[in-house]
Amino acid sequence: PMLLPVAASVVTSIVPALLLGVLPGQVPAHVLRIMLVGAAGAIVADCLLHMVPDLVIKTAAAAAHAHEHAHDHGHHADGDGHHGHDHHHHDHHHHHPDPTPMLLVMAGMLLFFVLDGVLQRMQSHSHSHGHGASAKRQSKAKAPKAAEADTRARSTLSLIADAVHNFADGAVLAVAFFQSPAFGWRTTVAVLLHELPHELGDYAVLQDCGFSTRQIVGAQVATGAASCLGVVVFATVGSYAEQFMASVVTPLVAGNFLYLGLAIMLGEARTSLASVSPKELA
Repeated sequence: PMLLPVAASVVTSIVPALLLGVLPGQVPAHVLRIMLVGAAGAIVADCLLHMVPDLVIKTAAAAAHAHEHAHDHGHHADGDGHHGHDHHHHDHHHHHPDPTPMLLVMAGMLLFFVLDGVLQRMQSHSHSHGHGASAKRQSKAKAPKAAEADTRARSTLSLIADAVHNFADGAVLAVAFFQSPAFGWRTTVAVLLHELPHELGDYAVLQDCGFSTRQIVGAQVATGAASCLGVVVFATVGSYAEQFMASVVTPLVAGNFLYLGLAIMLGEARTSLASVSPKELA
């Protein structure tokens, strides 16, 4: 079962990198906004219409199975006369839904909120470093070694953040294919839609750091290997600890879906639209 998610991770890593090599230097801003909103819709819809309901249904089914199993044991251990009353008593308590899956989804949202904050802080630190060095070069036009060190730090932080992000994407793909191949491929499309604008943003950062297009494509392919690593790690976890994967990892990743769709992507799209003049929208 590891073959499909690995193939999907290769697709989500290679396709954006190849497109970076053939796309023009500047992609229109409104195209990026449309892609962001489309990817957000795909991710949120898959999560709310498929992933979360499936979690709730499976949890309820597991609870019902456990209840019936306990009921059967009670039936064999106790007499028939005393058991009928107990059956009604247990049924009254079985209709309460288990809140654990939704609590884990919320925990997943919080976890990826913290992770995203850390990565953004790393990237904003590198950006401020670069901007500060640029201002000094404009005013004094000296210290080229210091400027080169700032640029190197900025590009390194960007690539590290991208690798961590790709590892998380690999985990998402592994969990999605763990659910079903159909859900896995739908997730692949959503991740691909999310990755392309993200890679274009990285392209702009690395280009500003002095990377050539060939170097940028090579760097994106290299960081994309982290996605395959994420797939291998979480697919291995799923094969050896299927119950843990289904009951803990899957709802945490569902929280990642919701956070990506609702917070990062829709937030960026809203900010971009707010900064566009009416003439550009026309």
